[in-house]
Order: sequence, then C-alpha cells, then structure tokens
Amino acid sequence: MLHRYPVSFTEALLATLILFCTTQGSMASGGSGGTGISSGTINGFGSIFVNGIEYDISKAKLTRNGQKSEESDFRLGEIVTIKGTVDHKKRTGVAASVIYENMLSGPVTALSDSNHVEVLGQTVVTNHSTILDQFSALNDLQVGQFVEVSGFHDANNNLVATRIMLLPGSSRSNNSNIEARLIVGNVNTESEPASLRAGKLTVVFRKSGHPPVAGDLIHVRASADPVNMQLHADELIIIDKPRFEKGTRLNIEGIITRFNSNRSFTVNGIEILIHDKTHVENLMGAILALNSQIEVEGVIDDKGVLIASKLEIEDDRTSSEFNGNIQKIDLKNKRIWIFDVKRVFDLVM
Repeated sequence: MLHRYPVSFTEALLATLILFCTTQGSMASGGSGGTGISSGTINGFGSIFVNGIEYDISKAKLTRNGQKSEESDFRLGEIVTIKGTVDHKKRTGVAASVIYENMLSGPVTALSDSNHVEVLGQTVVTNHSTILDQFSALNDLQVGQFVEVSGFHDANNNLVATRIMLLPGSSRSNNSNIEARLIVGNVNTESEPASLRAGKLTVVFRKSGHPPVAGDLIHVRASADPVNMQLHADELIIIDKPRFEKGTRLNIEGIITRFNSNRSFTVNGIEILIHDKTHVENLMGAILALNSQIEVEGVIDDKGVLIASKLEIEDDRTSSEFNGNIQKIDLKNKRIWIFDVKRVFDLVM
C-alpha cells in the first residue's frame, strides 16, 4: 500500500540520513550551546562519539529500526541521530534520544570491484573509512547474501557506505524483511499496480493517494525477494522534504548533492550558507564541490537555511578517527582490533 504522511523530525532525520525529511512539534533552540540535533557516523564508544562530540547516553531513549534497544546494540560506522544538550567548548553532550535506522537491507544483486557492490539494484560505494562487519573485503561477498548498509546518498544517487554488515545465513529465511530508502527515478502510474524505478530495481506498488514522483525519497518494505529485479512493496512511504523552525541548531554530516558556489550548496536536502565568519577546517586541501563529504554546524534562519558557524571538509584521503579501547594488537601483521571491528593500519614503529 502507499502512504504519504509527514513523520517526526527526529525519526525522519535519521531514517533518511538528512535526506528529504520533515518536522513536527517543538524544535531545538540555537546559540553557542544548549539543545540541538546531531546526525552523523558513530566513531567511538565509552558513551558515544558523533561528529566530534562525546555524548552521555546513560539516560537516553535508544531506538534501532523503530525498536527499543541497548547501548551495546550500536556499532561503529552506523549513522545515528541524537537529540540532546551540548557543551561546544568541551565537545561533550547529554543525549535525550539516539535513533538508528538502516538505509538499505537486502540481497547482494551484483559484484563489481573492490570499492563497489550492488545491493537490491542500488550501487553501494565504499571508501577508506567504511566499516565491513562479518567480512573483510567486498569480493568476499556472494550474490544473494543479505547485507545491511548505513550510509549517505550522493548526487548520483549512489549510496556511500559508512558500514556494511553481512547478515547471518545466506538463505532468505534467515534474514529480516527487505527494507530500503530509495531515490525515485521514473514512475509509471498508468497501470495497476503502479511501478517505479530506483537504480536497477523496479518497485511495484498499489496506488493510494498521491503517488511518488521522480526525485522523491521513499521508504520501502517487502517480505518477498525481488524476482528479475522486480520488488513487490508491502509498504511504501514518501518522506517529505525538511522544514525547520528558526533557531534550530543542527550538527550534520553528509554529502553535497547540489552545488551553487563555495558559499551556497545543499547537503542531502538541507540548504547551507557559508559566510565570512564561518570557521572552515580543510586539513587535506580537499576541494569543496558536488559530492564532497562534509560536517557542518549551524543554526536555521527565518528562510529555513542553515547558516554555518563551522564547516569541516572531509576527503577520501583523510585519516579515519575512532575513539575507544584497543582490544588486540598484531604488530607482525600490522593489525589492530577496536571494539568488534578489525581495522588494518600501517603502524609507525
């Protein structure tokens, strides 16, 4: 069935990873500190580290894919949305809520190279900081295996993965339902049921209310595998574009999907404005352009634009940062284990 309805900002912000969400209810106020909303990649524990802030989550409401969860359920590389209070000088915060929603959960449909894999007909791209869980390299995967992907859509509608987890078992019965957030291509509503294209996937759905159009972000659930790259949706939700109250403080990590100039661009649906007082960090000399990955802090103005106070330009050459205890060191093979994930580094002796 097809539903079109607004969802709460906190849920949508995470579910779409700052892609085409909407808000309801009271919003966080601005200022140099205080309450705010942060969305980004988990890069440490011992509390939880997101976007350079260490959050105390001991009293927070923790949710994963709509279900109550525990701190131990969260993993490095997952993208979460945190609502809470932040002391920006100390780079610490106290979370009221932490929400995780996977971006794509489904079968591997094609193998490509060491940095690309196709999942449910969507191109998934990896880079130096992508966490691979339960496997070591993309060429270890097999067509038909189920994976769960956390990541950001880029301007080409590829999914740039921050974490890929191989789900246990290779057969359909051992895995959860297919669930995906897809960017719509062509739509055919003249037939019944209707259909749309997203990447190489055709999604078949029953018309109800206003149908999706090209460029929409949709949330699809299905209980059956795709056949010949055709998926019959049990549920399809259109996620509306973001709306923010003036004064909302945001700290977001994302990818530039529309680029007007070095001072004006869009990060996955949110318009960003850079001004003379914006503090810009660009340690690797990366070029700010379409598909650049950035982290930005700021406050929403009366036009719904995020006025940036701080901008960090990331680059595929940028060193990954993780916070926490090292579990094991293998000096001979130059490998270290952090938490539950094996990371390989060139150790300086």
